[in-house]
Amino acid sequence: MDIPMTWSRVCCGQRMLASVLGLLAVGGACAADADLRPARTAALVDLDRSPVGALLQAVLAQENLLSWLEREDIDKILREQELQAAFSPEGGSDRAAFGRLLKADLLVFLRAGRALQKDNPRKTVDLVVCETQQGLRLLSQTLLVTHDVKADVAEMALLVRQAVRKQADGISELYAIPPFFSNDLTYQFGYLQSAYAKVIEQMLLERKGALVVELTEAQAVARETALTDPKAALKRRLPLYLLGEFRNDRDADKRRVAVVLKLKRGEKQLGQVGKSDLLPREVPLFLQRAAAELVANAAGRAQAVPDPKSEARQLAERAAAFQRVGDWPEALALIEASLLLEPEQPQLWHDAVVAATGLARRDNPACCLRGLEHMEAFMRAAGSLEKYRADGGGDFVRDFIHTAGFLVLPPPKSSQEVKDLIAEIKRQTRATNLRIGHMRARAGFGDALGFLA
Repeated sequence: MDIPMTWSRVCCGQRMLASVLGLLAVGGACAADADLRPARTAALVDLDRSPVGALLQAVLAQENLLSWLEREDIDKILREQELQAAFSPEGGSDRAAFGRLLKADLLVFLRAGRALQKDNPRKTVDLVVCETQQGLRLLSQTLLVTHDVKADVAEMALLVRQAVRKQADGISELYAIPPFFSNDLTYQFGYLQSAYAKVIEQMLLERKGALVVELTEAQAVARETALTDPKAALKRRLPLYLLGEFRNDRDADKRRVAVVLKLKRGEKQLGQVGKSDLLPREVPLFLQRAAAELVANAAGRAQAVPDPKSEARQLAERAAAFQRVGDWPEALALIEASLLLEPEQPQLWHDAVVAATGLARRDNPACCLRGLEHMEAFMRAAGSLEKYRADGGGDFVRDFIHTAGFLVLPPPKSSQEVKDLIAEIKRQTRATNLRIGHMRARAGFGDALGFLA
C-alpha cells in the first residue's frame, strides 16, 4: 500500500477474511468421494507473527465450524521450523510435514510479499493454501495491497474459495505443462512457447479432479513418489506432463504451423497427437481439442468441450492479477494466450504493451518485437490514445518506445545470435515507428516523427 494502514482497518478486513475462511473450510468437509479427504482441521500460519495474525487466529477459533488450532500451539512449532520453503514449488514435503506436526488437514499461509516493480515499489502479500497429505499447493498467489482493504480481502476470499472447492472436489491427477519446444530457426515466434502452454493450462484448470502445478513442483512430487514405500498407506501417482513442440513454415507468404502434443507419465508416453499445415488461428483450438482427447483417454472419462471465448476471458483476468503486482513475464504470457483464443481485444493489446515495457526495463530485448506488434494493432483499432494517456501528458506508446530505445545496442561480447536479434529489432522498430507515428498524427497528436526522437 502507498499510505500507512492502521491496525484497526487491517483487523476489520481480516475479520471478514476469517469468516470467509471458516465457511469455506466447512464447505470442503461435505465432499464424500474426494481422493484427498476434505479438510476437518485447519490452521492459519502467519509467518510475520503480527498482531493482525493473532487477532485473525482468535476470530477463526470462535467460528466453531472447524477445529482451528490455537496460535500458541502453532508458535511452539514455528520456533523450530523454517517455513519460507512452504511457499516454494519444491516445498511439498515441508508443507506435508508441518501439517502432520499440527495434525491439520488444510493450511493457509500468509506472509508479507516483495514488490516486483523496482521503479514503483508497492507492498504485496503472498497467499498459499495447501492440503497436507501430499503438501500440494491448491493456490499460490501474490496480491497487491491497495488502499481498499475490503476489496483486498474480497479478492483473497475468492481465491481461497476456489482453492478449498478444488480440494473438496478431490484431486485425482497432477498436471504440468512446460513451455513448448520451438523448432524454428529464429526468435520471431518464441513467445508462442509460453502462450501455447497457457492455452492448455487454462482448459485443465476447469477440469474436475485436475490440479495444475508448476514444473518444479511436479518434478518434486515425482522424486518423492519414487522414494515412497510401496507399503505406505498413502499411494501416490506420478504427475502427468503435456509436452508440446511446434514449427512455423512459410508457403507463398502464408505462415503454416506444425504442432505435436504428447502426454507422458514419468518416462512412459500415454499418447500423442499432431498436425501440420495449420493456419496460425487454427492452432489454439487444435491444441485444446488435442489436450482434451489425450487427457480423456488417460482418465477414461470424457472431457468437456473447450469454450475459447470463456477461456480467453479467464486468461485475461489471470493476466490482470499478475500485471497488478508487476510480474510482467507471467502477465505477458497469459495475455498472449488470451489473444490466441480471442484476437480482437484492444484492451489486451494495450496491456501487452505495458507488460512489454516492464520487461524492457529489465533489459529483455526479445519483448520489444511483440510490444511493437501489439502497439500497432492497438493503434489501428483504437485510433486515439486519449483514454490511456497517463498523468502529465505521457502515454503508454511513448513509454514503450523510449524504454525499448535503450535496448538497441548489443552488450559487449554478445553472441552473433543476440546481435542478429537486436539488428532485427532495430529494423522492425524503425518501420513500425514510422507507421505508428503517422497514425498518431492522424489521431490528432501532431507528432508524427517528433515523439520517436
